[in-house]
Amino acid sequence: MSDVTAEATIAASAEAVWVVLGDQYDRLHEWFSGARDTEMETEPPMGVGSVRVVHNGPLRVREEIVTWEPGERLAYAITGLGPGARDVCSVWVLHHRPDGSTVAQVRTSWQMRGGALGKVVRPVYAQLLARAGRDLTSGLKAAVEARVDS
Repeated sequence: MSDVTAEATIAASAEAVWVVLGDQYDRLHEWFSGARDTEMETEPPMGVGSVRVVHNGPLRVREEIVTWEPGERLAYAITGLGPGARDVCSVWVLHHRPDGSTVAQVRTSWQMRGGALGKVVRPVYAQLLARAGRDLTSGLKAAVEARVDS
């Protein structure tokens, strides 16, 4: 199992962060540069079992919510990242801070399929998923803080 983690401190409450991260789960493409478009396979309300499909170039990534704890934690299983990765999961945790801000942390973990090819592509996946984590947290920060400032 491999994993990468990214985080950002957001000048807003965890509840305000959740509005963008969870309540607007279907609008990821509005704040994440790695998403050209987002579509839902399931109807609202959002929660465990909800599925969104994220399009970016040739990729069609499917994300199914497996943990839904409003204002605290969101996790989703991911398929469609290519033939080398399996058991991919992203877990968001929102840490409340005494000053009223929130640390939003996303950890993405995955397993590579076996063999020599898996060993070769593991660092590529690590790089891509680390960049995605940084883009996710910085995009979430910008979206929440713009919303709070308006």
